[in-house]
Amino acid sequence: MAHTELLITGGILAVVLSAMFAAFVNPLPPKPGVVGIDLGTTYSVIALFHNGSVEVVPDSQNKNLTPSVVAFPSHGGVLVGHEARDYGKKQPQSVVFDAKRLIGHRFHEQTVQHDMALYPFEVVDANGSAHIRVTVQDKPVTMSPSDVGAHVLRKLKAQVEAHIKRPVVKAVLAVPADFTEEQRNATVAAGEAAGLEVLRIISEPTAAALAYGLQQIQSANILVYDFGGGTLDVSLLSLDGGVFEVVSACGDEHLGGEDFTQALLESAIQEFRQGGGADPSHDPSAVDLLRRALEDAKIRLSNQQSLEVTLPNFFGGRTLHTILTREKAEEIWGELLERAVWPIEQVLSLAEYARDEVSQIVLVGGTTRVPKVRQLVRDFFGKEPNWSVDPDQAVAWGTAVQAGILTDAKGIKVAATEYWNTGSKRCVPRGRPMADDGQA
Repeated sequence: MAHTELLITGGILAVVLSAMFAAFVNPLPPKPGVVGIDLGTTYSVIALFHNGSVEVVPDSQNKNLTPSVVAFPSHGGVLVGHEARDYGKKQPQSVVFDAKRLIGHRFHEQTVQHDMALYPFEVVDANGSAHIRVTVQDKPVTMSPSDVGAHVLRKLKAQVEAHIKRPVVKAVLAVPADFTEEQRNATVAAGEAAGLEVLRIISEPTAAALAYGLQQIQSANILVYDFGGGTLDVSLLSLDGGVFEVVSACGDEHLGGEDFTQALLESAIQEFRQGGGADPSHDPSAVDLLRRALEDAKIRLSNQQSLEVTLPNFFGGRTLHTILTREKAEEIWGELLERAVWPIEQVLSLAEYARDEVSQIVLVGGTTRVPKVRQLVRDFFGKEPNWSVDPDQAVAWGTAVQAGILTDAKGIKVAATEYWNTGSKRCVPRGRPMADDGQA
């Protein structure tokens, strides 16, 4: 009997050791990561929910913001992000950007007709939809805006996989609050084409609210002021018992940080010409050099009152030198800053809310770093807005939190849902021509 028990015990031990050895030799595949993605007009950001926390994952250049730019070099292949933007200096007609403005839109919409005149690439009619045509290896190639978005998403997916050394298959994607069902479906299609299982589409203002932890409040009226590189979007959310609802939304489709840089550029060129220099406007290299210098100056002016911009041998053998103060920059931006308040007024008017009914004000987007922008919002409401979360990363951060909630990830202790109210009130955004029927 004892001998039999020994055999059984030994057999169990052998099985256990065998299983342990097999697991060591052939380990189980690592659990796929789940991510949240802010697929922006100008920049995109990806965040990983991992081990109970959110991590924004940088690209190979250690930058958290990836330009939403795709290039198709003449020799073949595809470039995405910073490499694509750099390639645009040589072959601008082979570089596609602003695809988010076209996604889910019809070719004959007035907004598409307006925007396509500004692009170096071609926008074409594909069975009524707005598609993009570029030349690749001397052959025209037509693609949808979703196809362009898929290239950006593949790039983001790959950089996370390189970071965590395991596959990424599930994602939550953020879109503007005023995206139509067709636009949301087109965004899902982009995610699926990139090899992602899209768990949910979440509105960008709701993602921002999650990033700030506002879902822990029982009830609130939240205004999300999202001022990015290419657009300004303002949304009013109602939060009740963990459920977010978009009450109203409004924005300016042609107002963003790039417009602030462009205003500085035009002013600097005018000053250079008045000082006796030739006009560099038609020299792409000179303009790009100056634009980059002024983009850097714009960012630095958020933390200092004045600075000097000097470009030796800038153009025509002359050096460009200018002193730029914050006060001077705000004067140059005067008309842009006036436009930055209008969507707030419209959102409250549409919802029939008074200013004092807004309990939380959240700032999102890199342009909210401009001190004058924060002051305008503060003065409008008479109280300090919340900008404690990195404005460039807030949407991606909150989207990753939503991904963690949906996958019951460890470390998530709250539940939050979003109610897509198809009856929410929306204005005709500034920068978008009025539709023929008078509807947005």
